[in-house]
Amino acid sequence: MHKLTAPVITETGTGFHIWSRIQLPAPSFSLVAQEATDYYIKTGILFAEGGDGVKDKGKLTYTPGMFHLYMITDALDFWDEFPEKMWGLGFEMDCCNSFEEYRKNSKLKLKEPHSKREEYKNILYLLEHADRQIVGNYLFSEWRYFTHWSYGWDHYDVDFLRRIIRILETKYNEESK
Repeated sequence: MHKLTAPVITETGTGFHIWSRIQLPAPSFSLVAQEATDYYIKTGILFAEGGDGVKDKGKLTYTPGMFHLYMITDALDFWDEFPEKMWGLGFEMDCCNSFEEYRKNSKLKLKEPHSKREEYKNILYLLEHADRQIVGNYLFSEWRYFTHWSYGWDHYDVDFLRRIIRILETKYNEESK
């Protein structure tokens, strides 16, 4: 049985990471005598609360390439610092509510989707015409859905998130001109 120790908390710019130490026994197949090894695993993240109970937002400024790690890493669970970046840039994990409101009020014509791929194409089309806040909120909410609520993701889902990142970066680049 592996036991987690009392958590260790480390501070970041926008909150705290919670780490627990777990001790794993030495592998039984090893030819060399080894002792048990301690590993630290991230077991949670706490974010600093502002005086009004809102996440501490707006502390980061977008810089080109800040999402590069996410463009090359398929394992969404290892998108380190993603929540901190999104909250720091002022985005909210709103369960896609702002996007759904935008979709409902949009005058854009969409084809009826008959597959997951067609639904993703419709969403990407809408996001290309939405403002940066809606794109960022949607990206943040979808990442959270895939990593915490869904029963897993596949390479199409990761590619979908990467396409949304490209749209978000385009929105930032357009505004800087």
